[in-house]
Amino acid sequence: MAEIEGQFSELLELRSILREEISQYTKLSPFKSTVALAWQWLQIASLVALALVSGQWWVWLVAIVLIAGRQHALGVLGHDASHYRLSKDRKLNDFLGDVFCWLPVFFCHSRYAYEHIQHHKFVNTERDPYLQDFTTFAIWDWPKSPRQAAVAWLRMLFGLEARAFLAAGKRMSVLGKTPALTRTEKVRAGIFYGGAAVALTLTDAWLPFLLLWVLPLVTISAMFVHWRTVAEHLGLSGPDDVSATRHVNANFFERLTFAPLAVNYHLDHHLFPGVPFYNLPRLHQRLLQEPIYRRNAIIKDGYFGRNSVFSDVVVTKRAIASPKTP
Repeated sequence: MAEIEGQFSELLELRSILREEISQYTKLSPFKSTVALAWQWLQIASLVALALVSGQWWVWLVAIVLIAGRQHALGVLGHDASHYRLSKDRKLNDFLGDVFCWLPVFFCHSRYAYEHIQHHKFVNTERDPYLQDFTTFAIWDWPKSPRQAAVAWLRMLFGLEARAFLAAGKRMSVLGKTPALTRTEKVRAGIFYGGAAVALTLTDAWLPFLLLWVLPLVTISAMFVHWRTVAEHLGLSGPDDVSATRHVNANFFERLTFAPLAVNYHLDHHLFPGVPFYNLPRLHQRLLQEPIYRRNAIIKDGYFGRNSVFSDVVVTKRAIASPKTP
């Protein structure tokens, strides 16, 4: 274990050495954030319209899958909001994070941010709020055998593991308790959900809403989020947040589903959480120039295939029963 701690202490040293240089990557671009938000909602609106106009079941199915990916992308943008990366103006950042990212997927910006910042400080430890979910529900227990992994994915696909996501969702929604919502947040959430309910009623759109929004959210989108989360931290251990975090090189399909908006650059994000999503690819190229990073970073070639997240966490039963010790 001492060897592992020595290895990863180098990454932490790199974080300190490069902090001033890396600051150039933390500069915010309100234009890029606005375009990213608008693009997700334009895609969602277009997919909903296409499904409604077509009347074809297969178009609805395609729309559901693609909308699930955009819901995931909204969460990634909400994640940037938790680090105040959407706008320099904190009030505007909170507004954008709530109205355009979190409230539509039944989360609350301030409560997500509260848990997420604690997660950064205490990854995979007893003080990590996410560990409550990881240790309670079997879908977060990795590594798994191929059969166990297939069963877990099928259960998520058919919504049979919705309870695991609803538990976290309740904590980080307006129904949660910590932190207490401000009056502004309560009014904002009330107007948002009240206005949405009125609009759905007046347009007689409750059924399309359930099929094209709620259904993908609790099934396919949940599956995307689950596998992305597994890829980020599960099956790893170490004395700090960077030693328990992977970077994944994602292909086009994976960026459309599991890794929208550079969320696969998760190790770089944990090293420098102040870097907005649109600068993470450039940051990664800079870090790769450093021998310390190349020597110590956990880098996977994809979510599936050789040297992938799959090869890390989907193993034989014998390997699960007899894990290797450092």
